[in-house]
Amino acid sequence: MDEATLFDYEIEGALAFFRAGTNLDPASPGYGLTVDAIHRPRIASIASVGFALSAWVIAVERGRMSRAEGLAITRGTLRTLYERVPHQYGFFAHFLDRYTATRWQQCEYSTIDTGLCLNGVLTAAAYFRDAEIDELAMRLLDRIDWAAFITERNGQTVLRMSYNPDAGGDYVTGTPGFISYWDMAAEQKLLYLQAALCVPASTARALYRGFRRDIGVYQGQPVISR
Repeated sequence: MDEATLFDYEIEGALAFFRAGTNLDPASPGYGLTVDAIHRPRIASIASVGFALSAWVIAVERGRMSRAEGLAITRGTLRTLYERVPHQYGFFAHFLDRYTATRWQQCEYSTIDTGLCLNGVLTAAAYFRDAEIDELAMRLLDRIDWAAFITERNGQTVLRMSYNPDAGGDYVTGTPGFISYWDMAAEQKLLYLQAALCVPASTARALYRGFRRDIGVYQGQPVISR
């Protein structure tokens, strides 16, 4: 299989996953929500929604979906996110019922998974340049209370990982509330770019300096490992 054929094959496979795994019933409260895994069709992941929003952009750009369809799905998804998906301090519940848009059991409200979703929102807004998408994207961004999740730990400014108000809920080991910290180099770095749009510049810089840079070696070169 040559490179171009392989590339097309991957695009078609990815788009097939998002079409099969996304609730595209216009009458459903969970319109636009995407499964975490195909074998668990009722459980949507807020991160998967962000990936799907980017997938629709790629599909339109590559001629595998009409612009009208891409716009309709994106508008409907953002309405679901803004109007129906549960959130705390603007951060979404990690898992959702794909059909009702309700929080799945006692899952946490996650910073990183919200960030991945918002990456898709931002991608869609930048691509479509549509008034309704732009307005909903700004509303979703504006309602995030970054200050509630920023704290000091061991002399460093850090971002909390998640929030769960329920005793016995996911990741709750003691008193319900804020859970753990992003104090290592990991996938959370995208959050600092989003936060930088909304917090004072000094706070944004402190957040980026606040996580560890543990150094490892790969093929003789130093790399930040975690």
